[in-house]
Amino acid sequence: MGLFRFWDEEKTMIREVSLFRRGKKQIRIPEGITNIGYDAFRKCQKLREVEIPATVTNIGANAFNGCACLESVTLPDSVIGVGDYTFAFCIGLTAVTLSKGLKEIAPWMFAACRNLTSVEIPEGVTAIGDNAFAVCNGLSSVRIPDSVGRIGAKAFTGCGALASVEVPAAAEIAPDAFPATCRLIRR
Repeated sequence: MGLFRFWDEEKTMIREVSLFRRGKKQIRIPEGITNIGYDAFRKCQKLREVEIPATVTNIGANAFNGCACLESVTLPDSVIGVGDYTFAFCIGLTAVTLSKGLKEIAPWMFAACRNLTSVEIPEGVTAIGDNAFAVCNGLSSVRIPDSVGRIGAKAFTGCGALASVEVPAAAEIAPDAFPATCRLIRR
């Protein structure tokens, strides 16, 4: 993978990479980077693979939004914060491994990732934001842990392949969080 060198003076944050948007298929973010900034790789149309080191703790809003060819993402357990729309419209995304350090699935985080088929939300996540998985047409399996206390508006709207989901008994669930055809099983 090619080494990427658009960082701030302290070499801790990747900034927007508008010149980078054409051509690169793989990115290896260097060790020591702690933040991937807002819009950092937005619309890098040919990006298929990204390697995120264990030093990264935060990923800004829209960081990978519209990376249509991105196929899979693994967020290391060091990641504790992810912004809105981070992976939205990554239509090629089929697999996601989420950080065990996350506390919230941000609003619109995976919206319109239509080839994403399953998601396991780690224990410790307390909220699933509004529209977090909206229009993920291929999503047929979601594991929601007992730690989730809130599932936001339209979190899974447009996920027609989602037939049933087990949800924590105590979770506050927005009335329109799931498609009408989805059976909710309280546990």
